[in-house]
Amino acid sequence: MFEIKYNYETYDGKDVIIREFTGDITMPIIIESFQFLISQKKISKQCVGIITDTINANMNVKISELKNIYHYLSKNPELQNIKMAVIVNTPEKTILPMFAMKT
Repeated sequence: MFEIKYNYETYDGKDVIIREFTGDITMPIIIESFQFLISQKKISKQCVGIITDTINANMNVKISELKNIYHYLSKNPELQNIKMAVIVNTPEKTILPMFAMKT
């Protein structure tokens, strides 16, 4: 079971999307969340970043799956110039974003 809450903040005319994940999260869920943002046209031209909060989530993602997110992000022009940040609270969660950056 999982849940994703979306918050939209504006700072100095620039938009930031905050995705808060809770429950068990898998790679398909992460990609579907990006697909939702794109299909619902939530990523405006003023959007400069997406923050992903995983503090209340169990990340069930394998290192071998990280290439999937890299390929998805690189193939979607809406996401290519947006800065990404991941909020984590355990060493296990910290390593996944670090590996994703290297993939």
